[in-house]
Amino acid sequence: MKANNIKTFRQRANGLTQAKLAQTVGISEQHCQRLEYNKAEPKVILARKFADALGVETYQEFKDLFPLPGEKGTTP
Repeated sequence: MKANNIKTFRQRANGLTQAKLAQTVGISEQHCQRLEYNKAEPKVILARKFADALGVETYQEFKDLFPLPGEKGTTP
């Protein structure tokens, strides 16, 4: 999951605050804020935890970065 999408997906989840999301994935609220504002990049395992917590298919976010043969990818 790209860090700049965390806030977008969190806002789509009704009533999900930064504090609740941070608690769910096991990080501090301050770290969650840093990730949302692109002050830090999540490691792969944390990105997966965010994707699971937000109900996002991990592949959906990575398919542009790592396209399958025959697919066109985009760069961030």
